[in-house]
Amino acid sequence: EALAFNEGLTLSTDLYERRIQVGTDCAATIFHLKNPYLGTSSAVIQDIIKKMQAFDSFCFEHEKRDMN
Repeated sequence: EALAFNEGLTLSTDLYERRIQVGTDCAATIFHLKNPYLGTSSAVIQDIIKKMQAFDSFCFEHEKRDMN
């Protein structure tokens, strides 16, 4: 899920979007973005955090699986 999140940010950057909202059904990814994380996907999480700074407005939230 973190990789898909990261790819979404890359696509948004390529499309010159400045304000984005990202939803994911992976609560762990959201938790790791809001709290220090040193687990197996920490490099991806750090890349996401770095990419988020390039946007004027950025919102990420957890959505229930049945919203897919």
